Amino acid sequence: MKKIYLLILLLLLLVSCKNNKSNYNIDILDIYGRYYYDECIYLDPSITYTNLNEETTKYHNIARFVLNETSYYFYDSSSTEPLTTMKGVSYEKKETTTNLKLDNNIKELIKDYNIRFDIIYNKHNQGYAFIFGNSGTCYIELRYDSNTDNYEIYKIIKIRKYE
Repeated sequence: MKKIYLLILLLLLLVSCKNNKSNYNIDILDIYGRYYYDECIYLDPSITYTNLNEETTKYHNIARFVLNETSYYFYDSSSTEPLTTMKGVSYEKKETTTNLKLDNNIKELIKDYNIRFDIIYNKHNQGYAFIFGNSGTCYIELRYDSNTDNYEIYKIIKIRKYE
């Protein structure tokens, strides 16, 4: 009888470990700050001007993202002038896979990320988002597909917060 209880306890423990990603949570105030480009882990096959290695080599430890309460900036070099500036933005929190069209490859890449903050400007999604989870943080670029009324992931970049 003890063996059965032990087996049930072990199964419950395994199930809770498998579902551990759902326990990750982050508050909007915690997303603000500077993030540095670490590694490009996905590029849509339609991107022909670069590849994963070139993308990572070009931007690793140089490119950075800055998020604050009402602004988003992207710097692609050590320049003090941002390449992309958006003022008057807000961030919309949702589950990572909400309104995303995903193939199995992308599902596998983002399986450990369960929270997404989309950048909203003038009440519209701008195609930029940040995903958070047990595996860290990623910046993703999204493209809207009007045929499915969903977004497709165009690029995934692992980033790390500058402390």
